[in-house]
Amino acid sequence: MLLRQLLPGRTRPATGQIKSCSQVKDWQMSPVACRCHLSSQEGKRVSRMLFRSRICKLFPVILVACGLLGFYQHLPKTDNLCKLSLVEQPAINKEECLKLKRVIDSANISQKLVSGQLIKNIRELQKCPWLENPQIHHQYRSELLQCCNVSGQMVMSQENTYLGQVITYEVERKHKVTVNEELLAMLPESSPFPSKPYGTCAVVGNGGILLDSCCGSEIDKADFVIRCNLAPLNYSKDVGLKTNLVTANPSIIIDRFNTLNKQRRPFAEMMKVYQKSLVLMPPFSYTMNTDASYKVFYALQDFNAWQRVIFFRPEYLLNLNTYWKKKGITAGRLSTGIMLVTAALELCDQVTLYGFWPFSTDLQGKPVHQHYYNNQQPGTIHAMPQEFFFYTKMHSQGVLRLQVGKCA
Repeated sequence: MLLRQLLPGRTRPATGQIKSCSQVKDWQMSPVACRCHLSSQEGKRVSRMLFRSRICKLFPVILVACGLLGFYQHLPKTDNLCKLSLVEQPAINKEECLKLKRVIDSANISQKLVSGQLIKNIRELQKCPWLENPQIHHQYRSELLQCCNVSGQMVMSQENTYLGQVITYEVERKHKVTVNEELLAMLPESSPFPSKPYGTCAVVGNGGILLDSCCGSEIDKADFVIRCNLAPLNYSKDVGLKTNLVTANPSIIIDRFNTLNKQRRPFAEMMKVYQKSLVLMPPFSYTMNTDASYKVFYALQDFNAWQRVIFFRPEYLLNLNTYWKKKGITAGRLSTGIMLVTAALELCDQVTLYGFWPFSTDLQGKPVHQHYYNNQQPGTIHAMPQEFFFYTKMHSQGVLRLQVGKCA
């Protein structure tokens, strides 16, 4: 066996002639074979030399490893990063808060909205303690129940839709569709929303103000979490992961997934992040929405997805548009954000908004992206500052809480 450890063609020295391993280095005898031919004392000496040689070679690696370990131990833990970055806003006294709230409550939407003044108002308002006002919230809920009724009328179901019914599109009013057996089978038997309100709800917008907000854990603690337009959740520290209801704008399906005409698996895989959520779509707002909405329904069904697709009733959206027009919003069409905020006012006892911010700078005047995941600008069909005016007003009144900036 020892002969195999010698290089081919070399002559193995006689056992008695070997006094040290250096004598056999030309034969490349292994340390084990060498020690077998040495006296026990010499073997120990050579073993120590080999051990020290290996330690010397490993010493730089050990130093680097120890240094990295020490550096890691001194790093703030991930759970503490948000706590370290939190800067508390100095509180203002009660009289100043009351004065500020009177100014905001008396403001009129018909006045010219100045973004700088809106930002100043909400910056000062964030320094005041938020006080819930169930009475005013109940007034909003009563108004919305009379005009819109989210529990019974927001979603198409087999209770509020019948075979042969003619549906007029919400925006393209010249176009109609007749309810057939295929469509009726796609609808839930009844409304997916309970008549009894949820406790706490988080409505998560997509504003760039959410980035580095550390609001994720707070959002996930809500009883019911509502999200807009399939926004990515790979910013969980800031936006959380929990989802109970998410809207899917058909334009996203058309642009990003080619209306699901070819590959559908990437879409089904992407949807897994939204867990067992309801996916709310408007198939009868524009004619181009219908095909995309149907294909989303069938794609998720074919891949046995956890999500369930539900459809907006166009009549509900028309009534909602009328409600906000009477209050002063003059946009061609309401944004998805205010549709969901309005629904939450009916569905929930306590509503908190995150990521609703229509401005290009934050509370400190620093530039902020339009969305927390990109800087794509919204269409001109919406009136975001007008909608934000009402969010600010409802926050001041104690109807909902508008979370802007870092979460505690």
